[in-house]
Amino acid sequence: MNPHAPSESMTTEEELHLTLSTEPYVLRGSRAEGERDLAALAEDGRQEGVWLYSADQGLWFNLTRESEAEDAHMRVAFHDADISRLGTRLTLYHTHPRAFAERLFEEEWNIFRSSGSFPDEGKMQDAYAKGIRKYCLEQMALPSVDDVVSFSEIAEAHQDCELDFRIVSPVGVTHARVTPEPDMLGSVYALLREQRNGMDAGKTMRSISGTLGGMLSLSLRRSPQG
Repeated sequence: MNPHAPSESMTTEEELHLTLSTEPYVLRGSRAEGERDLAALAEDGRQEGVWLYSADQGLWFNLTRESEAEDAHMRVAFHDADISRLGTRLTLYHTHPRAFAERLFEEEWNIFRSSGSFPDEGKMQDAYAKGIRKYCLEQMALPSVDDVVSFSEIAEAHQDCELDFRIVSPVGVTHARVTPEPDMLGSVYALLREQRNGMDAGKTMRSISGTLGGMLSLSLRRSPQG
């Protein structure tokens, strides 16, 4: 995930309804209203989207762009942009949709079935499938290693802003704060994520945050369904 500069040509509409689009737009609305829209996109969207929210102005900027990466669906970039004109209290949002969890489940299920320990059809197989599906869904709440590196790089480029990062998934809203140390943070987070990535994303976040201290702070506000 790389941020892209909010364009001066974006138009502002008064009624908030965030949509998944690669066309730039600006909408006025509260954080809570926007997060409700993003929660719906996380449930029904097929691709990732990215938005910047200015708490000072009450504006949502769509930053989603088509990705050139083979293994990604969306990309944004605004490392060189002056986002301070949008205010000092800014949040970069992106979504991890349920479709990603379903894709991950298919991959994990195929690996499990080919492992030689696959149970006979019936209740045992259903229980394994249910557990793997829950695990895959919980992963949507966790930032990827690339996410965390991007967060740190963006924080480093915009130290004059109160900038935080949030991921909206079917599990809930993940809140991340980072220090600008992208090289060290990425490698350490990758190791901890591999070691402590259990069935409960919230517990995983608390464990990682406790180990990393102020370098990376993660918390999860679960949705009623999550």
